[in-house]
Amino acid sequence: MRLAELLQTVHIEDPHFGSYLRPPTSKLPPLKVDQLSLETLIGDQRKALAIPTEGTASLHIGYKRKNGVVSSVDESEDGELWKICQLQGARGGAGYRIASGLDWARFLAHRIRNYALHSDANVRHLAMPRTHLVTNIDYSRGENFESTYASVRRELGLIFSQEHNLFICDVKR
Repeated sequence: MRLAELLQTVHIEDPHFGSYLRPPTSKLPPLKVDQLSLETLIGDQRKALAIPTEGTASLHIGYKRKNGVVSSVDESEDGELWKICQLQGARGGAGYRIASGLDWARFLAHRIRNYALHSDANVRHLAMPRTHLVTNIDYSRGENFESTYASVRRELGLIFSQEHNLFICDVKR
């Protein structure tokens, strides 16, 4: 099954944000887990986001019904490679609250892996570009940019391939 169809038809267990919460800081109260939401968005469904997206599909975490953070995935023509082409937070309060209170990149990495491991998924490889080749981020090459991408690569076990000029791992043989 291709990525878009998989995201629209396959139900992966409800998100359990609790194990991804960061310790509260003295500046902010803890996130209210019941105010977090996860959406899988394909094509035009993503136009409602205030965060620019690219690729085939996106996973979006919102907070209090506001834009929070997004990860976008692009699928190869044959469906065997999913490239995580975007990890980005929204400008404003909800994006900051999620970034401060939730290990969102690790959560989304695990979520993407769960979809990739589903028995109906066609995908064989997960990949990410080198960070200097990420082109779709309009404003957030800030202090957390490199560490966010590195944490996802680490969680997914992506290893750099000179041949493909990508960080890549096998999810199915």
